[in-house]
Amino acid sequence: MELEISAGAGIEAELRTLHADAQQRALTEHILALADQAGYGAALIDAVALGQAEAAVITWPQFAHMVRAAARGLSRRGLQQGDTAGIFVGDAISHAVAVHAVRAAGAMAAAVRPTRSAADIAAQLKQGQARLLITSAGLADLAIQAAERSWVRQVFAFGEAEGTTPFDSLVQTPRHGQPQAGDTTSRDGHGDELAPEQVFELAELGLEADRVAPQLIRRPVPRLTCRDVVVAAPPCGDPEAYTSLLDLALAAGATVVAAPLAQITAALGVYKGTAAIVPRGTDVPGLPAGRILAVG
Repeated sequence: MELEISAGAGIEAELRTLHADAQQRALTEHILALADQAGYGAALIDAVALGQAEAAVITWPQFAHMVRAAARGLSRRGLQQGDTAGIFVGDAISHAVAVHAVRAAGAMAAAVRPTRSAADIAAQLKQGQARLLITSAGLADLAIQAAERSWVRQVFAFGEAEGTTPFDSLVQTPRHGQPQAGDTTSRDGHGDELAPEQVFELAELGLEADRVAPQLIRRPVPRLTCRDVVVAAPPCGDPEAYTSLLDLALAAGATVVAAPLAQITAALGVYKGTAAIVPRGTDVPGLPAGRILAVG
């Protein structure tokens, strides 16, 4: 009898996982379809090096191309439907590109909780049964140590890092004109808000209330649109909640600006940010509490 209960619980858990996986892939398909019909507005802006003459800007067509090309590259290198790929990167843009590339390949993206311990990362990778890991050059040493203690067989990195395969080898992004920050052209090219059915709420993304800071529970979740500019700190707190908040922004057609936590306020001013994704308890001057998407 105990065996029957255990088996039933295992099947139920597997079905829940498959359902969540299908929802995530559907969301990625929605975002890529939005990108196909959007203009050349900015989808992602790398503001990590504020103060330099030019920040890296990825337009919506570039984002869609990167995700699809990387997905094909990952598939060629053995990533299959039903597989899990770990995501351990240092900034919001790398996180978004990696997550959606893995989903577009038919696999599940498992974001790793930020930590300085290779053993902890390895445990997370084992728990998710990840066979592939995507990281950043600055985190590569730690990622490789963790991979050696887990079942991971391939490590891809944004940037050059010894012992890894460059993520750029999966995709070459076409060059387009560099748009101004905030030039978030909508599907019809006139900057209008997305239709209600195109605006995702947290519940529709499967984000549980206890994964979000109290100010989000007490107040309505902001309905982001293509007019919004969301400044996002590096991956923080609960990785599932962080991923869902980035999904919320991209699914609404908003521009995501990646900025170090210490430069969030400066980035909000430079890019005219209207919302922010930050760790719980972070003070964000100039933004109403309802526009602070806090991850615990």
